[in-house]
Amino acid sequence: MFKSSKGEYIMPVTIENLFNENPYIEQICVMGSNLPQPVALVVLSDIGKAVNKSTLVSSLTETIQIINTQVNHYEHIRKSHHCQRKLVS
Repeated sequence: MFKSSKGEYIMPVTIENLFNENPYIEQICVMGSNLPQPVALVVLSDIGKAVNKSTLVSSLTETIQIINTQVNHYEHIRKSHHCQRKLVS
């Protein structure tokens, strides 16, 4: 559990479990201590790596929309950014 900069307590495991419904996601980490909204870092599954970008973005956007209907407003994932390159090797 962490506390957002708005003073709300957020249980990341709840959000992470909802993201796990998407077959394009291998791993997820939700964090956000002292941030206004939580941040989700996603590692794609082999299936997710194999689909084209527009299919992937559409699927992740839909997943975020579904999750946001199931969690409190202060737990919403507000933005997404998709990075093409590996950040670490």
